[in-house]
Amino acid sequence: REIFDVGRARGIVEGKIFDIKVVVLAVLLLTLNLGVTVVFEAALSFGLGTMGLAGPWTILTRRLLGMALAFASIWILFLIIYRYLPARRIPWRTAVVAATFASVCHELLKGGFTWYATEVADYGSTFGNLATVAVLYFWIYYEAVVFILAGEVAQVYTMRKASNVEVRRSFLTDL
Repeated sequence: REIFDVGRARGIVEGKIFDIKVVVLAVLLLTLNLGVTVVFEAALSFGLGTMGLAGPWTILTRRLLGMALAFASIWILFLIIYRYLPARRIPWRTAVVAATFASVCHELLKGGFTWYATEVADYGSTFGNLATVAVLYFWIYYEAVVFILAGEVAQVYTMRKASNVEVRRSFLTDL
C-alpha cells in the first residue's frame, strides 16, 4: 500500500480470502514453472538423443531456452503479483516495469546463489554447511528487498511519466 500510494485497505475477511487466493495462485504458478522446466529438460535430454540430434549446439540451445522459460515464468508471476496484489488495480505499464525489474534482479540473485552453492561452498565441513544456510537466508532477504525495490522503481517511473505529461500540457497551454 505504501509503495503504490493505495489509501484503502481490505477488510479482515476480504483480506484473508484474498490472501488464500494469492497463495493458491502462487503455488500453482511455481508448480507450473517447475513442472514445465522438468518436462522441457526431460524431453530435450531424452528426445534429442534418440533422434540423433544431440550435439554441442543443442546444449547451448537447451540452456538458452531453459533460461528464457525460467525468466518468462517468473516474469509472469511477478506481473500478476504487482498487478493484482495491491488493494487497487495498478496500471499495466507500472506492473510491467516492476515485473521486469524484479525478474532481472531475481535471475541475477539466483545466478549468484547458484555460483556460491556450486563453486564456493565447502560441504565437507560443518561451517561450510552453516555458511550455505546463512547465504540462503541472505538470498531470501535480498529477494524481499528486490520485490519492494521493483515496486518503488515502477512507481517512480509512473510518477515521472505523469509529471512529463503535465509539463508538456503546461508548455502547450503557455504557447
